[in-house]
Amino acid sequence: KIGESDLDPRFIYQELKRNGEEIPKIYMAEGSEDILLKENHTVRDFLKEQNADFVYIEDSGCHDWDFWNKHLEEAFVFLVGKN
Repeated sequence: KIGESDLDPRFIYQELKRNGEEIPKIYMAEGSEDILLKENHTVRDFLKEQNADFVYIEDSGCHDWDFWNKHLEEAFVFLVGKN
């Protein structure tokens, strides 16, 4: 069952929190034409409710490398910072 497994980011977040483990920063870049837009809105809203350390960006595009390449550098900077 996805809702209660490591296939659901909400479940993973809750398990980390419940176990007192460090919760990593989360970067989400979502294309407005992405087939997973509705599901990612659900995760985004959950993370807001949890006051998670995350960034959500919605931009034109879909679930493909053209979109991902556009946001890859920004995601990297967010996750590891600039030296």
